Amino acid sequence: PCAFVVRTTSNNFLNCWKLRQEVKLSFISILDGLMLGDGCLQVPPQCKNARYTHGSKHYGYMAYLSNIAKLGRFDVNGPVYVPHTLKSNGKTYDSYHITVNTDPFLTSQQKRWYITKEKHIPSDIAITPELMLHWYIGDGSLNWYGKNNKKINSIRLGTYDFLCEELQYITEKIYVETSIVLQRRKSGFLETNVKDVYKFLDYIGLCPVICYYYKWQTKDYEKYSNMRNSCFCLHEDNQQPSLYL
Repeated sequence: PCAFVVRTTSNNFLNCWKLRQEVKLSFISILDGLMLGDGCLQVPPQCKNARYTHGSKHYGYMAYLSNIAKLGRFDVNGPVYVPHTLKSNGKTYDSYHITVNTDPFLTSQQKRWYITKEKHIPSDIAITPELMLHWYIGDGSLNWYGKNNKKINSIRLGTYDFLCEELQYITEKIYVETSIVLQRRKSGFLETNVKDVYKFLDYIGLCPVICYYYKWQTKDYEKYSNMRNSCFCLHEDNQQPSLYL
């Protein structure tokens, strides 16, 4: 998918530096969205700082996140191809991983998310479009119903076995920020009502990578049904990303 591309010249180095600071600040929102899904912050043995690891079946999304981290001046390894075999059926699936190497900033975030050995939603979490976007990409889905699945009933978000009280306050924060109502279901996910589906998609914006555009591919809302053709920044999974500084 899409490369995170920034072109600068030697004449606007200050603007480039400001951009990197903005990227690092926005990385907190992105990281929080990733941590609500499958993201992992851990302090490796014999290290004083934490690192961030993430995996996806799509190379393009990992390349996209890697480029964002690099713009924030983080040291990143990957994407690396790491095939994953399920014990339940013995099948092997494609998987790509990145590692954002140890950094004091990541240590501060690790302390926010891991009060104990388990991951917990921090009380100071801020609801932003970036957070909701990456939570949706990682652990969200469109819920269809009707004959041939022609109608969208809701949007669902996975919740990683977070505590009930944590889900309560994050849904309250989401409602205050966006007026989107999320209900907690017994099966362990949060779900919008049908009237909030497009409000949710409008809030998070267009998908930044083509490998996940199907999560926006609605049949009854032209803005998103034609997104693949109209979004110029989307590229195929087999294209290497580029970063211009």
